[in-house]
Amino acid sequence: MIVAMRGVAMDERESVAVAHPPEPERAAHPDLQRFKVTALIGLAVGAMPFLWVLWDQWTSNINVLRTAGAGRIYDLQSLAIMHGRLWIPKGRLGIEAFVHDGRQYTYFGILPSLLRIPFLIVDPGLQGQLGAPSMLLAWMVIGFFSTLLMWRIRVMIRGTAPLGRGEATSLGVFLAAITGGSVVVFLGATPWVYHEDLIWSIALTVASLFAVVGVLECPTRQRVVLMGAFVLVASLNRLTTSWACVLGAVLVAAWFAFGRSTVGQRRWALPVLATGAIPLAVSCSINIVKFGVPVGLPMVDQVWTGMNLHRRQFLASNGGKYYGLRFLPSTLQAYLQPVGVRFRSVFPFITLPPQPAAIIGKGVLFDNTYRTASATSTMPLLMILTFIGAIGVFRRRVSNRVRALRIPLLAMCFPPVITLVWGYIDTRYLADFMPILILGGIVGVVQLWGYLERRQPRLRAVAVGAVAALGLFSMVANLGIAVSPNAEFRQDQTAKYVEFQRSVGNLIGHSVSADVVQGKTLPYWAPADELFVVGDCAGFYLSIGENYATIPKQQLQHRTWLTVVETPGSLHRVKITLNEPPAALGAGVPVVTVGTDTIWMQPAGPNQVRFHLSDPKYPESGAPVQVRVGRTFGVSITTDVNLESVNVDSNRRVVLNGVLSTRGAAQSRPQQNAAVSVVDVSGNQPPNMSLCHSLLKGT
Repeated sequence: MIVAMRGVAMDERESVAVAHPPEPERAAHPDLQRFKVTALIGLAVGAMPFLWVLWDQWTSNINVLRTAGAGRIYDLQSLAIMHGRLWIPKGRLGIEAFVHDGRQYTYFGILPSLLRIPFLIVDPGLQGQLGAPSMLLAWMVIGFFSTLLMWRIRVMIRGTAPLGRGEATSLGVFLAAITGGSVVVFLGATPWVYHEDLIWSIALTVASLFAVVGVLECPTRQRVVLMGAFVLVASLNRLTTSWACVLGAVLVAAWFAFGRSTVGQRRWALPVLATGAIPLAVSCSINIVKFGVPVGLPMVDQVWTGMNLHRRQFLASNGGKYYGLRFLPSTLQAYLQPVGVRFRSVFPFITLPPQPAAIIGKGVLFDNTYRTASATSTMPLLMILTFIGAIGVFRRRVSNRVRALRIPLLAMCFPPVITLVWGYIDTRYLADFMPILILGGIVGVVQLWGYLERRQPRLRAVAVGAVAALGLFSMVANLGIAVSPNAEFRQDQTAKYVEFQRSVGNLIGHSVSADVVQGKTLPYWAPADELFVVGDCAGFYLSIGENYATIPKQQLQHRTWLTVVETPGSLHRVKITLNEPPAALGAGVPVVTVGTDTIWMQPAGPNQVRFHLSDPKYPESGAPVQVRVGRTFGVSITTDVNLESVNVDSNRRVVLNGVLSTRGAAQSRPQQNAAVSVVDVSGNQPPNMSLCHSLLKGT
């Protein structure tokens, strides 16, 4: 790789003389067909891990509408937009809401909400189920525009130079690494609003980069309009990446205005400037409507800030800001350390570090830190090629076409810089590194093969092998961290994961039994992957390694633990039929009791009910559930005295999550009257604890 970087200078002098065909001749490139085939193979390889984690993820059931956790925020915003507003009825957004002028708004962009509107008009029942399809569409946009961007940059740098098998293979591997060997796979594993926001930010930024590079290569009216459209669409999503796109447009305008491009192109400066100014004005206008300020988020106005003491302490310690240079030592280590993953002898062999990212510096507070993988260790191919590309582009003696690529590279530094000074550390924020890694990596691989073209076949073979090995490792590493359990895993997913771990461990001679710890009570925290058995298999749990000490409710619920096998009597499946409108329920009807705690069903508005936990210390009201008179709906109520928690699920989403401060056996409360029918259909079959007993025995 070092030799390659030194040789790029020589290769660039040679490539300046290569003829660059005008746009109409681009499709006539003799090796375009080979590139198309290679790109399709690379995308197909990348699709396999992404689709598995998106549609299955240990459920043993392909579900194109699979959801996880918070999945209705975009839908709620869609409904608000359909009513001609951006504010959302009070209480619907929960802790994520921002309060401005007495109304509540979400900080997520409006683009995914706009995409949902046609589907919700046709079938309102799709609310909360469109996250996975939306993320798949974003993945397709990433693959499509990464491919177009790759070919555009190759023609810019190397013109009509032949595309050999080695280079074609490397380009295909790189596309597979983008779509199936990067943080994109981690995002797809949990189809919820936080990851949907980020995967769309990657997709829209890559599309904008394609348009920006096209204008830099050869500005035309169509290309400038396309660039403006893509930057505008990007401005309707995530702020950091949209600002990067706007910055790129402004820098391109300056490039033309100051005559850095070819003769006669200065006239494009103002039109290109408009492609950045108009989207920026739209973005600021939306921000003013939502939050009262043109840029940024007033974190003090978020509902969660008022509820969580640690959030208020964090903001107070940092002068009320969510960002600061004091976070750099911690974030640099978390996101860029050479070994930012955990290697194990049991499946999945490569996973996240065993505990949350370390905080460096005396008196430094973060809002949250989670187990975080580094870009260096999970995406080495993209990182190395971006390094090569940056060296090649920023050298002194380069052609004007290559020099122009400095502009988008500089603009794409903005999102990762913001992430590095942000007071929150999480693997998902590696998404902000993706635009520069995609652009820089494409430039790097093209320049690398410009150097290797005239070298010995042995050196080219070594390069192909190195690219393939790094690409394969990236796919294995990202699949490993994606399939590992997280806080949104359901019990059946966790059980299948542990069962698969045991099967693979027995096959290779490394039993997962080494992770098993037995005790009387469940601790609040344990390192990731520890399996804890309460008593003689009275409870069986898996630790995800996250520390919830700053969130008292989630710590009381032992949130770091996932249930492998439900404890006896903890799960109640209930069928409910309303015979009259919800108002007829009065103060509510009891559904399940645990000790002195009771889960009630109460009216929440026209055609809506909610579940409420009456607990002496921690009463909790859940989200509204849509109901129809005369139509039966099902809920699953899980109470666990070891976790000290209760969850109510309806229509594949959690509608109540609470803390149990009392102990006792859970008892269902069937009802049969003129207003409502409540029937417990759980059955009395005890849970199968054979997996727990076998692991205790080491088998």
